[in-house]
Parts: sequence; C-alpha cells; structure tokens
Amino acid sequence: GPIFATAGVTLFLADEQLGPRRVLGILTGFAGVVVLFSGGLGEASGAGWLLESLGVVAILGSTMLIATVAIIVRRSFSHLEPAQIALPQLCAGIVMVSVLIAVLAPAGIVVPRAGVPSAEVVVALLSLGLLNAGVGNLVYYAALKRFGVTGTALVGYVAPVVGVALSILLLHHALGWNVIG
Repeated sequence: GPIFATAGVTLFLADEQLGPRRVLGILTGFAGVVVLFSGGLGEASGAGWLLESLGVVAILGSTMLIATVAIIVRRSFSHLEPAQIALPQLCAGIVMVSVLIAVLAPAGIVVPRAGVPSAEVVVALLSLGLLNAGVGNLVYYAALKRFGVTGTALVGYVAPVVGVALSILLLHHALGWNVIG
C-alpha cells in the first residue's frame, strides 16, 4: 500500500510531495514486509504455483486499489468530515449485500438462517460491523484528513507485524528467520 500511495501522491497530490527521509522509511518498511513474507514463497509447483501467483496479484491489486481510493478521497473529498464519507459507503454496502442475498437466496447459493444467533455470531457481527466497518472507517478517513495518504498508508506496515504476532501467540506458528528479519 505505501509504495502505491507514494507513487500516487507524487503524481496527483501537490501538497504531499515526499522528501528523502520519507522515501527511505517507506522503502525500509517495504523491505521488511518482503523479508517477512519471503519464507516459503516460490516453493509451490504446478497448480499451487498458479494459485500462489494469483494470490500475490490479488494482494498487489487490492493494495493498489486502496491507495487509489485514498488519493481520490484526499483529492476530491477532503472538505468533508470522516462520517460524511463513511456513512454513504456503509449504506451502499448494506444495500449491495441485501440485493445479493435477495438474488442468491432463491438460487440456493446463499441460505439465510432464521433463529437466535449464537454468541460467536453476535460477537463477529459487532466486531466486523461496528468496529471494523463503522469505527474503522471513521478512524481511516480521519487519518487521511490529518496525516495524508502516505502517512495513513504507513499503518499498512503494522498489519503484518500484528498478524504474525497473533499467529505465533494464538496458533503457535514457528518463528522463522524471515519473521525475525
């Protein structure tokens, strides 16, 4: 994300030009992510190699799209408050999911369940819906407004560290050379 954000702000946002210190920080963070995820890459063959390659393309494509959205929001919607940006997005998401359920349920592709949801379902709904989609979007758009595209994108370097730490603590994954690096 930060690499695409850096390229984008350099091209499209005059108020976020980068200095040498910021570029060095971004490249250092990128190198860390490459080292972190390099263990085990390239070991697959045949169909596994194709799936691994598609996964890499999907990750790169999604980070490029996230950077593009951040640049568009910063460039075109910086006059709006974070809630004014997030609320229509959340409402559109609710409508889109409702339409998908209405179309896919009669075909049997999605099977809506009636009844009282379990505690796990309620926790998942609250954490993903309220915290991630609700509070998370507000924090994200507030960060874009305050720290700019590049500063906000740098948070993306924290996610792999948290993910690896949780996988070691909760799933007991091994601590390899690339994780230490």
